[in-house]
Amino acid sequence: CETLLHMDRPPCTVDGRGQVVIMDCAGLSVKHLSPTLAKAFGRLSSNDERHYPDTVAHIFVVNAPYVFKALSILITPFMDKDTLSKVHVSSGIPHELVDFLGADCLPVELGGSRR
Repeated sequence: CETLLHMDRPPCTVDGRGQVVIMDCAGLSVKHLSPTLAKAFGRLSSNDERHYPDTVAHIFVVNAPYVFKALSILITPFMDKDTLSKVHVSSGIPHELVDFLGADCLPVELGGSRR
């Protein structure tokens, strides 16, 4: 997070409301679910809330398979309610992602035009 905060980025990627996180879950399956993974997400979330409060504007979880519900049940207790309200989950690439960020800021794989 510290590196991201200080990186030079194209103007279209800077949002005064905070960072936009995109988690592409393509390929996620049951074999990836474990208590260790849940603890890792919990620690990342706690660290972000403690050291970088209010830096995330939105979290888009795209290409989420059916097992994502099981994973989300594991990590939800570790996440702050405000953070949960910023999470958008989709089994594909939602149009709102492109509408929100703009095609120029997203790679082709996520519905954008950036190569």
